[in-house]
Amino acid sequence: MRRQTDHPVTLELHTRLWLNTWRRRTGKEGLTLADLPDEALEEITSPPVDFIWLMGVWELSPASRAIARQLAHKSPEYRRVLPDLDPDRDVEGSPYAVSAYRVAADLGGPEALAALRRRLQARGVRCLLDFVPNHTACDHPWVREHPEYYVGLPAERPAPDVAQSFLVDTRRGMWRIAHGRDPHFPAWTDTAQLNIFHPATRSRLIATLHEIARQCDGVRCDMAMLLLNDVFGRTWWPWLDGRGMPETEFWPEAIFEIRRLWPDFLFLAEVYWDLEYRLQQLGFDYTYDKRFYDRVMTSTGEMIRAHLVADWDYQIRCLRFLENHDEARVASRLSPAQHRAAAVLLATVPGMRFWYQGQREGRRLRAPIQLVRWPEEEPNFVLATWYDMLLALQEHPALQQGWWRLLSPERLPGEDEAYRNVIAYRWDAGRQGRLLVTVNYQARRARLRLRVDVLGISGRTAKLRDRLSGKELIGPGSVWFETGVELNMEPYEANIWEIL
Repeated sequence: MRRQTDHPVTLELHTRLWLNTWRRRTGKEGLTLADLPDEALEEITSPPVDFIWLMGVWELSPASRAIARQLAHKSPEYRRVLPDLDPDRDVEGSPYAVSAYRVAADLGGPEALAALRRRLQARGVRCLLDFVPNHTACDHPWVREHPEYYVGLPAERPAPDVAQSFLVDTRRGMWRIAHGRDPHFPAWTDTAQLNIFHPATRSRLIATLHEIARQCDGVRCDMAMLLLNDVFGRTWWPWLDGRGMPETEFWPEAIFEIRRLWPDFLFLAEVYWDLEYRLQQLGFDYTYDKRFYDRVMTSTGEMIRAHLVADWDYQIRCLRFLENHDEARVASRLSPAQHRAAAVLLATVPGMRFWYQGQREGRRLRAPIQLVRWPEEEPNFVLATWYDMLLALQEHPALQQGWWRLLSPERLPGEDEAYRNVIAYRWDAGRQGRLLVTVNYQARRARLRLRVDVLGISGRTAKLRDRLSGKELIGPGSVWFETGVELNMEPYEANIWEIL
């Protein structure tokens, strides 16, 4: 049965890595997505999970595979992660150089995905898949059949950037087509850049979305901000040959077309550069919150708290994460105490709460997405127990559909400014339960006062019980309501107090 929650939990799985892990466990080399044992599904859904993002299910590009394997033979990055690397067995093409939106044969094809999706639905879990609208693989059929879909020019015409493009023999003759890129970084040399200003490109992308929507419950849209008209225009104006900007944005049109048939279909945007709110306004249900990630990794509690001051309508549509397939492993960046505190924030802030495969066990090595075998790492059982407690708490009514309020810690007389780095907020589901979250996000102690201004607490003895440590605080409810409870917090101490 599907959970009713305003703050869904999403788990990202690197599909080939996950399937290969179970092939080794079961000894079945031909195992497909349809054949996974119940134990595999129990492992990923027994904590409350609302969405599974199966990253990388589409047909991989042979050209991308060749590039990745050539790189693996030369680059130390792959062997640093996997010392016994066999490039011909352990390396595949990038999941983001898609050659066809068809479930890959080595995963079992479309029927295997459909069977897995039915099993997930029986557990109340929905399935997300990738949509990569900015580019395709260099050997996608469109490249030869419809070069006009891409940012490119006939070969006889001078190209603005030869170094970041490639020549291809198409049905319209020789063309030079640009590789896909983020304007702040070098091009992705296994990709071809789509021209989102071309009406036919837009139509084909929307048709592709229709094909995807028949197979899942939502899409994670790769680098969604690159399709904004002004962003695309600034990035590609030297190639556009005077072709004007469309009057409308792509995303509202695409989202409207899909939701005419699938009203509950979910759109998740990978987005950066402070464009999150703009994409929410264009129709996305959730957007990456990279600013939250950056502040948790590098900043203070005071800066994190300042980020959480944003309007509720914005926050509830943010996806919060500590790692994903693009970022370094959180266990490699933060100390154990800081990692636990960050995990408490992730598990209890508003919006979509996002976890990556291996995060719970404390994996420290980030594998390139072209690898289809992960290195062996000893699980961190202390951290896994911590995550298990946090995931179990996702069932609490207050964290599912409660009313949220950011609180303001106050300095006790004679104390220093350390109280400023304590993050505190309350979740209230009335008679179903109330929680008070306090996180001292700094490497020093903090003493502070915090008002517990909840209805019914005055005139009686009040109690706070930490759901993580079992610690209890007991005091006069009237004092806690009017002036506050006094807290003495250790460095990176994090509590999820039940208000009793």
